[in-house]
Formats: sequence, structure tokens, C-alpha cells
Amino acid sequence: MVGIVVVSHSRALAEAIVDLVNRTTSTKVPIRFSGGTGAHKRELGTDAAEIYGKILEVYSDDGVLVLMDMGSAVLSAETAKDFLNPEQKEKVLLASAPLVEGAISAAVPSKIGASLQMIAKAAHDSLLPKQEHL
Repeated sequence: MVGIVVVSHSRALAEAIVDLVNRTTSTKVPIRFSGGTGAHKRELGTDAAEIYGKILEVYSDDGVLVLMDMGSAVLSAETAKDFLNPEQKEKVLLASAPLVEGAISAAVPSKIGASLQMIAKAAHDSLLPKQEHL
């Protein structure tokens, strides 16, 4: 099963997104969150070492999709990916998908065993229904 990592500058936001994903999917998917800096992770920011650890927690040969909010979260996720060995790097995808919709849309195909590429596409396309509706 493809793992998912949600990265936000706000730890509370990242944690809430993972909680929302877990509540809206009937089967738990391997999903973790990373966010915040400082002693208690209450300051806004991201930590590449923590992101790397979260990737490893959900890593499998099926791959890992990493969703990030913006700016330095992207840079920290790129740095975390650089910590991986070459074989692992090939199976970790950093997505430009929207954070909330992307996480939920990625979890559904992950729990049924879809490929990393299919899950990334679902995450990227997650805003289409809202855009078409509005």
C-alpha cells in the first residue's frame, strides 16, 4: 500500500488533515504528518529530518506520496527526499496537489492498492469536482 505524508508549516493543520483522512476512510491507510518547529513543534515551519523520518515510517516498495502546503515545506520535503537512498528516492513522489483535497483523494485509491502514479493523479485531480461545481 502506498504511504502518504502530509507536510504543513502548522503542525496542528497537518495533524487535523491526517485525522480527517482517517475519519473519512473506512480502512486506515499508512499516513503520517509533519509540521512545526521548535522544542514542542508549535512554531510555524518545517523540518526536513522529521519529514524524512515520516517518509520512512510509511515507506514500502509501493511508494510514498508527499503532500506539502507551500514554500519552505516544498524545500524541506525535497531535502528529506535527498536523505533517502537511490532505490527509495525512485519510490517517493512529491506532489503539487492541494493539501486537504489531495490527501483525502490519495487515501481512497491507496487503501485499495492503486499504484503511486494513479494515487498521485487522484490527488492532483482532486480540485476538479469543486471547480466544476462552482
